[in-house]
Amino acid sequence: MFLTIGAPISGTDLGYLIFKNPARLHSFDLPFGKAHVFYPELSDEYSAASLLLGIDPVGLVRGRSQAAAESTLDQYVNDRPYVSSSFLSVAMSRVYGTAMGGRSKERQELADAALDWTAVIAVAPCRGGEPFIRALFEPLGYTVGAERHPLDERFPEWGDGFHYTIRISGRKRLQDLLTHIYVLVPVLDAEKHYWVGDDEVEKLLRKGEGWLAAHPEREAITSRYLNSHSGGEQDWGGPSRYQFPHFALNWNLRWMLRNLALLPCWPKSLRSRATSRASCAQPVRATDICTATAT
Repeated sequence: MFLTIGAPISGTDLGYLIFKNPARLHSFDLPFGKAHVFYPELSDEYSAASLLLGIDPVGLVRGRSQAAAESTLDQYVNDRPYVSSSFLSVAMSRVYGTAMGGRSKERQELADAALDWTAVIAVAPCRGGEPFIRALFEPLGYTVGAERHPLDERFPEWGDGFHYTIRISGRKRLQDLLTHIYVLVPVLDAEKHYWVGDDEVEKLLRKGEGWLAAHPEREAITSRYLNSHSGGEQDWGGPSRYQFPHFALNWNLRWMLRNLALLPCWPKSLRSRATSRASCAQPVRATDICTATAT
C-alpha cells in the first residue's frame, strides 16, 4: 500500500519537512512488517514523497492464540497486506511523527505555512463507496477523486469491488494533511487491527482538535475510529445520514471512561456522560465522545 504526498516545493524543503533525506531510501521495522520512504519526484518546482508499507501476512498470525483467530482461513486469506488501513496510520505515526507534530528544525516557517498539497492513498477499502469518501474529506476543504477498482480484472463479470485509489488536494499545513489521513483512513475501513484500548479516546480528541467537532460526519468518524473486532457491532454502510448505526464500545473502554471522568482536564459534559454510562448497564456510545468535543 502507498501513501504519496506532494507539494510545489523543492526536494530539499520536503526532506526537511518530513525529516527524510531525499538522496536515499529510508526503511523502518514495524511489528507487522516494514515501511519504506522514497521520493518518486524531485525538482525545484514540485516534489513528492511516498510511504510504502509492506505487511507480513504470516507475521500477523504468528503468536496469536486460536481464540483470537477469526477462523482457520481468515487468518491467512484477507486483504490486510494489500490495503490502506489502521496499519498505515501506525506506520505514519512511526515514520512521520515529527511532521505530524508540526515541527521542523530547519524549515519551521514552511511547516507552519499552508501549501497546495496532493495526497494519493492506494488502495483503501470502503464499503460505503465514493459518497462516503467525499463525505469525509470534502468538508475539510479537499478536492476529492476516487477510482474504484474491479474485484478481479481477469473476470470483469464479477463487477467492481469496494477498494479505491483516493486522491485529495487542498491548501493545508502538512501537519493537518497528515493528521486528517491518520484519522480518516481507519474510518474508511472500520476494522482496526489492534484492540481499542485506554488511550484511543484521548488520541482521537487530540488528533481531532480544531476540526472534528465541526465535521458534519463526526458521529460516523468517532464510532468507526473507535471500532475493534471485539468492540461491538460492525457497520459496513455509508455515512451517518445513510443510516449509520451506533455500537456499544468494549468493556475495557467503558472502564477507562469511568476513570477518566475524574480528570479535570476533560470537558465537564464528557466527564458527566462517562460517569453515568460507565456506572450503569447502558453501553458507552461513541456519540458521547464526539459531542463532548463541541462543548
